[in-house]
Amino acid sequence: MKKLTVYNMNGETAGEQEIAAGLLELKRGSQAVTDVVTAYRAG
Repeated sequence: MKKLTVYNMNGETAGEQEIAAGLLELKRGSQAVTDVVTAYRAG
């Protein structure tokens, strides 16, 4: 299994907590886009 190194905006290695938070934000963001598209189609 390869180890993935993730860096934050400051170029520092991101910890697991930071990665998890980032993934959650990403998920929320894509959900928001889906909601907007759905609303647009329904509108």
